Amino acid sequence: MAKPFQTRRTGFTLIELLIASTILALISLYLFQTMDFMQTANKSLQRDHKQRDFSFQIKRVIIDDILKAKQMKILNGKDFDLLQLVSSNSLHGLMMPHISYVVNKQHQLFRLEAIKPIKLPINQDEVYHYKYDLVMDNLQYFKIYDNNLSQAKKDSNKTVSQKALIAIKTKVNQNPLIFEIFLPFARL
Repeated sequence: MAKPFQTRRTGFTLIELLIASTILALISLYLFQTMDFMQTANKSLQRDHKQRDFSFQIKRVIIDDILKAKQMKILNGKDFDLLQLVSSNSLHGLMMPHISYVVNKQHQLFRLEAIKPIKLPINQDEVYHYKYDLVMDNLQYFKIYDNNLSQAKKDSNKTVSQKALIAIKTKVNQNPLIFEIFLPFARL
């Protein structure tokens, strides 16, 4: 007996292929948008991490200079203060260097290091006696506030523990770099 005509399916219909390719296109679009968002977020996180790392390095150098200082002098200006100290913290291998944090006319904060006391302004022929590092660029202000200056001047014979607040702000970055440090000695 002959069997009735049977259709044998050997593949997918055109409708099934269109539906599958549409679903695949939607999933691909979703994955592409997700990857684009993740790359943007990653770049933002890397930029923030780089800024925090840079801020940490600046804090670390200034704090090490101040904590290892034997003498310190702060000269207050309108927007920019001058910090001069003698410290055992040297970035250039000098023994008990004289260190100054100076802001130039281009609003750049420099860290100067020398064997002998640093006299400002620096003459052209004396430039080679100093080691210098650019700390920050596009500076808006560099201020050092201390709370016990009058007490330190009164008790010049004793060691007075005082606090200082250091504030650094650039024109580029919205958030200023502010940190507090305890000074274990009286200022000059």
